[in-house]
Amino acid sequence: MILSILSFIIIFAIIMFFLWPIMQPVQDGAHYFVSGKSKRQDLLDEKSVMLANLQDLRIEAESGKIPDEELKRLSAPFLRKLDRIESELQNYHESTAASTSDRFCPACGYIRKEQDHCIQCGLPFKES
Repeated sequence: MILSILSFIIIFAIIMFFLWPIMQPVQDGAHYFVSGKSKRQDLLDEKSVMLANLQDLRIEAESGKIPDEELKRLSAPFLRKLDRIESELQNYHESTAASTSDRFCPACGYIRKEQDHCIQCGLPFKES
C-alpha cells in the first residue's frame, strides 16, 4: 500500500516536472514556450485572418450574393477588430522595443543568447 502511494507520488512529480514550463504564463509578451511565436507574430496572424475575412466579404458583394448595406453591416466588426489590432501592434512595437531588445530577438522573439546573431532566425544583433 505504501509502495503504491509512493510510486504514485513519484510519477506525479515526474509528470509535473515535464509539464511545468508549458503551464507557465507568458510574460512581457515575449517568447511563447509552446508555439515559439511572439505576441507580435500572433497579432500579425490575427490581422491576416481579419483581412482574409474582409476579402471574402468583398468577393461575396461583388458576386451579388450580399447587398452593399449588408456588406457594410457585416464588415464593421472586422474593421473595428482590425483597428484594435493595428493599435496593439503600434503600442507593442513602441513599448517593447527598448525593454525586450536586450532579452529577445526583435524578429522572432527567441531568447537572446550571448552571440552576435539570433540562433533561431539568424538576425544579426546591433552592438548596443
